[in-house]
Amino acid sequence: MRLTSAVTVLTAAVLLTAVGCTSDPAPAAGPSAGPNAAELVTKAADALRSGRSATVDFEAKKGNTSYTGTLSVDADGNCTGRFEKTGRPLGIGTVEVVRTPQGGWYRADRSVYETSSLERVWERHGDKYVTGDGAEGLFDGGGLCRSIGYFFNPEADLLNTEGAVLLGPRTVGGQEGVAVSLPGKVASSEGTVEVVVGKGEKPVLLQRTASADAVGNTFTFRDHGRPVTPAVPPAERTVDEHTLLVDAGIFKQG
Repeated sequence: MRLTSAVTVLTAAVLLTAVGCTSDPAPAAGPSAGPNAAELVTKAADALRSGRSATVDFEAKKGNTSYTGTLSVDADGNCTGRFEKTGRPLGIGTVEVVRTPQGGWYRADRSVYETSSLERVWERHGDKYVTGDGAEGLFDGGGLCRSIGYFFNPEADLLNTEGAVLLGPRTVGGQEGVAVSLPGKVASSEGTVEVVVGKGEKPVLLQRTASADAVGNTFTFRDHGRPVTPAVPPAERTVDEHTLLVDAGIFKQG
């Protein structure tokens, strides 16, 4: 069924890996191995987690599906922003995400409805936020929020600095930083992985990039520590996912 094919959430392998930060001086240009590389990444991960939130601009792919967008995410499970899904013939388009620990609300554009076997309910429900247990799978938004949220989980096994290598200066979004290559076990499942850590007394994670044959992503971090306050839509602007699918003729009433 086309709908079943459209209900796809990015796996953790697409979105998760080590991140980092430190106050070490910038290394000279060119690769150099040593304890400073691992320390840089470890301090960066600690700084990100202690800040508990960030806005993330991302480009991610898995197979022939690509996601680009911006999400503000915190360690408490709040998430808000939007993303565009391209590449696949099913479920392509733009989705607005509003998520709190109490639930999620997702509003998709007409393209998503028309490529998800939901075109017949666009006029009735297209301007509404879809909620309910199955809504996040229908539009992929919940999976993206949770996957990016793993960066803030202190118990997640995301950090592997074995063999970390300093690559030299790198500038991200106008901020000067230091690039570090992470060839460790966790990173190896995604091919080549690099992080960029900002300079300064309390440097922050600026970017994390991974590339492999079928999987690749770039996350650019900003607004570290800024509170994430999703605007939950009023009830009259929402529709339950089950009701949506009944009206679309995919589920039967009852």
